[in-house]
Order: sequence, then C-alpha cells, then structure tokens
Amino acid sequence: MASRTLLVDPTAEQKKAYMIANEALTLLMSSLKVGQPIKSAYTATKNFVMQKNADLNVPVNFGFGIGFNYKERQLQITATNETVVEPGMTFHVRLSISGISKEQARSTVAIGDTVIVMGDGQANQVLTSGIQKSYAEISYSLEESDAEEAAKAEKKEPKGSKVPHTDSTRKSAPKKGSSSEDGGDGSFDDEDDASVEEGSQEILKAGQTMEFRQSRLRSKAAEQQDKVNEVEDRKNNQMRLHKLKQRDLKIRFDKGEIQSTKAKKKVKKMDTIQAYKTSKDYPKDLQPGKIFVDVRRHAVLIPNS
Repeated sequence: MASRTLLVDPTAEQKKAYMIANEALTLLMSSLKVGQPIKSAYTATKNFVMQKNADLNVPVNFGFGIGFNYKERQLQITATNETVVEPGMTFHVRLSISGISKEQARSTVAIGDTVIVMGDGQANQVLTSGIQKSYAEISYSLEESDAEEAAKAEKKEPKGSKVPHTDSTRKSAPKKGSSSEDGGDGSFDDEDDASVEEGSQEILKAGQTMEFRQSRLRSKAAEQQDKVNEVEDRKNNQMRLHKLKQRDLKIRFDKGEIQSTKAKKKVKKMDTIQAYKTSKDYPKDLQPGKIFVDVRRHAVLIPNS
C-alpha cells in the first residue's frame, strides 16, 4: 500500500513541501528501529519537518501498523505511543503536510509507503519501493506539454505546403478563369494570401493542441477504469475464496474433523417429568372442585369437572 500526491502545474511552495515530505518519509522509515518506542520515530520526523519549514502543519499520526487487523490501534505512529518496535512489524507510514497555500486545492501534499522492520542491524525493507515518488516523477506541467507539442507540429509542417480547404479559403478564393479587382489574373493579392495562410496555420495548431489534450484525457480515463477493474477483480476473488473456505469447513465438519468444545447441558424430556408418582403423594389439604397450587412440588392441580 502506497500513497502519492500527483502535482499538476505545481507552484514553488508545493514543490518545496513535497520534497520535504519525501525526505521526512525516508527519515521516518529508518527511525522505526528495533527496541525503541514508536513515539521516537514520530518525534524525530516532526522535528525534521519543523526545521525545514515551521509554517507547515503535520498530522497527529504518521501512519499505523498492519497486523491481524488492517489498522492496529496499538501500533499507531503518534507522539505518545510507548509500544516498543519489534522485528517483523509492518507499518504503513504516511505523511500528510498541509498549510502550503491559501488555495484549498494546493494546500496539502501526501506521500506514504509500506515498510517491514528488520532485525540484526539490517535496513528496513520498503515493500512499495518500486512505486515512483521523486518530484520529477509525480509532477506534470500541462502548459509546457501543450507548447512543446505545438512547436513540434510547427516544425513538421513543410514550407510552401498546400493551404487546407476551409470555409474561409473557399469563400475568399476566386473561381478559375475569373478576374480579380487588382489585375484580373485569377490570383489572390498578397494581403489576402498571407491572411488565409495565417488563419490556416492557427486552425492546424488549435486542432493539434485539442487532439493532444483529448489524448491525455483518454489516457487518464483508461487509468481510472483500470483501477475500477482492479477493485472489482479483487472483490470477486475474495468472494470466491470465501466460498471455497466455507465449502472446505463444511466438508471437514461432516467428516467429524471439527468438534465443538462447548459442554452439552443435560436437558430433561417433558414426558419424564412427574410431580406425583402416586395418588398418595397428593397434598392433604386438597379440596374437591377447587384449584390448588402446590408450591413445594411446583405443580398446579385443576379439577376436570
């Protein structure tokens, strides 16, 4: 499990904040040392961020341990957690730094990785090290990309290329054999020719820029769909495993391999319960035609006539 903030046309403040967060994350992962309390890693990381920029805001925890549960409360990386780090512990460390800008959409950056604590002096193993997280790998500039694509397209366009037949060129171009106002030789004047060519070039550039943006949007939509498909596949796989587990448990139970550890209580059957074995056991103060409650034998005698 990993988390990254992708920056599009980032400001200088966002760049500085992300680079600080990246360095602080590396410090946090290395500070989770065997034999030391978890709070020492939190304190060291927070002090590092404050030394770099005291105006930034940091959260009350820098991640959590992963164990029997997805989030182990006893292994939260906070300033008060006295739990001692042990070899083999797994943590999802995550830094979310806010207060970067007054603009809400640019005020926060976050970065996180999953790490296993190693013993015997070995460096902690980062399970998500293969996921890109350097500033150059997570930042994008759409304005520069559009300008670069337009420049490349302009270089590819050969000189003296034919003007595309657009509505503007069709309306302004004279018919073959007709005379023009300035000479009757069937050609455009210089100003009209330059204007048409300039307009055509603008149409080409606009079309190429639009095509590039549509390509980027299609790429992002495809990535989003891939994520949705991945979640669905994971869910279906979990359901399949759950059904297989239930089937295996039922087979084992039917074979008698699984036995209940609960003690069985002795229960008397109703037809074996008798208050009086013979008529001699009836109460002496029983009166005919009246209901009698025998408290001692937990019985109620009701006349039948």
